[in-house]
Amino acid sequence: MCREKLPLSSFYPRSDRDSGYTSVCKLCRRVPQDGEKKVKQRAYRLKADYGLAVEDYDRMKEAQGGVCAICNKRETSKSAAGKVKNLAVDHCHSSGKIRGLLCENCNKALGLFKDDTEVMKVAILYLEKL
Repeated sequence: MCREKLPLSSFYPRSDRDSGYTSVCKLCRRVPQDGEKKVKQRAYRLKADYGLAVEDYDRMKEAQGGVCAICNKRETSKSAAGKVKNLAVDHCHSSGKIRGLLCENCNKALGLFKDDTEVMKVAILYLEKL
């Protein structure tokens, strides 16, 4: 956003990007954005990352009752600005197919398990033993 040439240490790591880093520097991410710019940025990210229009996202969220597709709870994680985050768009990393909307915790859990259902089954068995 600032268009400055900065060292990589000025950016957050992001494994799903070719560069390995976010495209917006740490300082710019902290600057409050005006409402219109924020809305446009969200629309751009949804379309660029998932091929979704904001209206498509809103329909998915409404169809899920505004809750996570896994734990059935509303999102409670907050942004750096203190606002409750939107549900994350969950997708298959190999096919790109969108599966649903997840809270931050469930989305991170799937990511940490690398979507490996066999490892997840073993984890369930492990938990059931306790």
